[in-house]
Amino acid sequence: RLAANHDYNQFMGAVDKNDSMVATHSSVRRNVKWYKKLAFHYIEEALQNAYIVTKMHLRVNHYSFQKAAARALLIAADGEAAIAAAAEVNGADRLIGRHFASSIPPTPTKQRPTRRCIVCQKNGTRRETRYQCKLCMLKPSLCVEPCFEKYHTKRVY
Repeated sequence: RLAANHDYNQFMGAVDKNDSMVATHSSVRRNVKWYKKLAFHYIEEALQNAYIVTKMHLRVNHYSFQKAAARALLIAADGEAAIAAAAEVNGADRLIGRHFASSIPPTPTKQRPTRRCIVCQKNGTRRETRYQCKLCMLKPSLCVEPCFEKYHTKRVY
């Protein structure tokens, strides 16, 4: 065995594992400019490090963590988005406190907007609703009768 191989294996433990995990979920494409590749690589490294720290405190898989982190970055630029994403990862936000239904606010194009109920969608049914939870950070759209109660009382709805 070469001394270089021995030294590499002895001192590169976590770095090599981190590189392999980042490479598995890489979003860098071949035809992107070098500076964009570099920026995406740094974002992926930061995301991987955040996942490792989060995994020490919460039981979460890599995919759901990435999805929640992306949602937090896209929802808003303020601090509430990160809190909402963290609450969504462990599901504690929706199971505590008193939650109330409210109408989805009108938009310039729709006076009475509707969205798909997330509980029905998860159970394979397509159902539109005009209501959302007023107190949940992500404002999930929910059917008033069966789904609102299921979402706020059961861990797996």
